[in-house]
Amino acid sequence: MFKIAKILFKHFTVGIDAEENLQLERWRIADIRHEELYRKIADYAFWQEALQEKHHLSESEQWEIVYDKIKKIRKEHRIALVRRFAAVIIPFIVFVALWNHDEIKKILEEEKSQHKSCVSTPRVVVRFADNSSFIVEKDSLFQLKQKGRVLKNIEDTLIVSNTDSLMPNESYQIEVPVGGDYITRLEDGTIVHMDAASTLVVPSRFTNRKREVELYGHAYFIVSPDTIRPFVVKNKGSAIRVLGTEFDLNAYEENALKTTLVKGSVEVSNSKKRVLLKPSQQAIINQQGDIEVREVEVYPVIAWKDKRIVFVNECLDKIMLSLKRWYGIDYLFMTEALKKERFTLDIDRYESVDEVLASIAKTDKVKFSVNGKQILIQKR
Repeated sequence: MFKIAKILFKHFTVGIDAEENLQLERWRIADIRHEELYRKIADYAFWQEALQEKHHLSESEQWEIVYDKIKKIRKEHRIALVRRFAAVIIPFIVFVALWNHDEIKKILEEEKSQHKSCVSTPRVVVRFADNSSFIVEKDSLFQLKQKGRVLKNIEDTLIVSNTDSLMPNESYQIEVPVGGDYITRLEDGTIVHMDAASTLVVPSRFTNRKREVELYGHAYFIVSPDTIRPFVVKNKGSAIRVLGTEFDLNAYEENALKTTLVKGSVEVSNSKKRVLLKPSQQAIINQQGDIEVREVEVYPVIAWKDKRIVFVNECLDKIMLSLKRWYGIDYLFMTEALKKERFTLDIDRYESVDEVLASIAKTDKVKFSVNGKQILIQKR
């Protein structure tokens, strides 16, 4: 609710970007109450009513919610930053409370419950060329200036920028651990949703001719348009070149390199071939360097970034490999034949892997014996 509240507040004031607009549209169609709230806020009379003094007393109640959201922030030397954050959120929550207190409370509780059930990364690590590093905790809010660099973590989005043009243009790494996911916003405005066990290598600043990064793992890119400087993602001799678009790149070592285009266009190339993708097409580069293009359903490919576990007729071997990254588990198949059993799944990413295993076990094809993080997979 906090995230959508901030997006709504920006929508009706300073405006929102493409990614925020997509989130807003999904939220509106998810529940009829959401759409009713949106239309209520869009009414000018609603804003006039919200600004009346009789509603100011509710701010104290909202402070508790804001503090709960950012409870990991150290008080004292960061309290000024917290108050600036709250100053943006509190007025909007006051406006929303006018719609219907009981409804808002119900939705807020539902959102809070969903938030708790989702897997969240404990931290993301930023490593610099001089061997220095910085650990970013989830739900933290800060701005750090160090050696000509500025690190910000706002709304669980990491922003790293270089303020000293005289500094060498050295690359730094953003590393997301097993069991996590994170979002980073690059200096050009490009947004990168990073999946578990993934590393993004980024220059301190992009050049005047191109914007180039390297990915090891899995990420979803929302590239900021720039007709002069193409955006290039590299991985082991392959390159994905775009001007402004959205695409998913799965570059885990054990898989073939998969580029799935959501909107816009991308060029996928290596030493053997060069192909241009259209939306809903996927380019697969195998270990021999051959490129195959096929039509795909986009939703199962990109659902991970929205905290969904989605597999369509997928073999259990690949499913368990994904769960290993998301939950940090170890597993053992009691028979090789079980690896080829296929399942279709579409559920939330819960805090515990138990819920996921229970959904798979309902098929009566397999059973799981869980001992801590060790899972034995047997035929039922």
